[in-house]
Amino acid sequence: MNYEAIFSFGIVVLIDNIAIAEMKPEVSIDMEEAIELYDFCESYFKGKPYALISRRINSYSINPLVHLNLSDQYNIKAFAVITDTKIGNVNACIEKHFFTKPFEVFKTEENAIEWVKKILES
Repeated sequence: MNYEAIFSFGIVVLIDNIAIAEMKPEVSIDMEEAIELYDFCESYFKGKPYALISRRINSYSINPLVHLNLSDQYNIKAFAVITDTKIGNVNACIEKHFFTKPFEVFKTEENAIEWVKKILES
C-alpha cells in the first residue's frame, strides 16, 4: 500500500521501504527541510532501513551539506536521483560527494527503484 505525504516543499510517496520525493519548483532544501523529511521517514519506517529517491522534475536547490550532516544520523541506506537533464546530472554528482552511503543517478524511476531494492536487500 502506498502512502503520500505533503510538505511545504514537496510530496513524498512511500512504497514498501522506499520514499520517493518530488520537490516543488524553485524551493530551497536546507537543513530544516531535510530534517523534516528524514524525521518523517524515520517515523514511518519505524527503524527499518529505507532508501530515498529524488525525482528531479522541477528546478530547485539543495544544500549539499545536508547530505554530509544527516546521512549518517538516520537509517537511510541509499539515495537515488532521477534526472534526464545535464544540469541535474552535474548537481547530483556534486551531491554524491557529500553523501556517505550509496548514491546513484538514473534516467528512469524503474532503474532507480531496482537499484535501491538491491541495496536494501544486501
